[in-house]
Amino acid sequence: MVGVAALVIAGLVAAGGIISRAKSNRELVQWTNQQAVPTVASPSSSRATISESEIARDHPGYRKAAIYARVNGYLKSWELDIGAPVQPGQVLAVIDTPDLDQQLAQAKATLASAQASAELAAVTAQRWDFLVKRQVVSQQAADNATSDAAAKKAAADAAQANVRQLEAMETFKTIVAPFDGVVTARNTDIGALISPGGSAGQELFEVSDMDTFGSTCRCAASRRNFIQG
Repeated sequence: MVGVAALVIAGLVAAGGIISRAKSNRELVQWTNQQAVPTVASPSSSRATISESEIARDHPGYRKAAIYARVNGYLKSWELDIGAPVQPGQVLAVIDTPDLDQQLAQAKATLASAQASAELAAVTAQRWDFLVKRQVVSQQAADNATSDAAAKKAAADAAQANVRQLEAMETFKTIVAPFDGVVTARNTDIGALISPGGSAGQELFEVSDMDTFGSTCRCAASRRNFIQG
């Protein structure tokens, strides 16, 4: 009986040890599995309130410019097409402006005539002033000659200003890029009628600064990673 009891007790002890080791193994496996799953911290309410509109406000995006004409005419040539990189001042197209060219030629002729009249009036005024000093003519006649010379000079100055204005308009015959970028649209072709920009004018080209756009995308992605991290 004593031997039997000893065997029973030994069996119970052995069984208890096996059960205890099995339980420990299960707990170890469970803990290992839990550690293998990545833990992502939930964003706090203050960090989650950063919206895409705030990102867009802080980084307004890439520059984009619609290119219009400033003068009437016909498209003589275009130099660059969609996808071509451009630099500031690089020629995009050239406009043929026969009406403007004619106005400039007429303005130059008017200027030449006005300058000739002003020079003659100035010489006449000097002569009348000399004759007044010799008491050959009246002071009133000399004053009239001086006033006429001043008026002729003012007319010549106005003609000169008109020529300069038309010459400045002539520079707009050449369409150029406003900044570094890429041509993203071309809405005209050789021979097309060109009107100045505005309600009736048509957009000729579109230039976009894609480098700025890429920087904005990278910055927005970094902000999103920060929010989600």
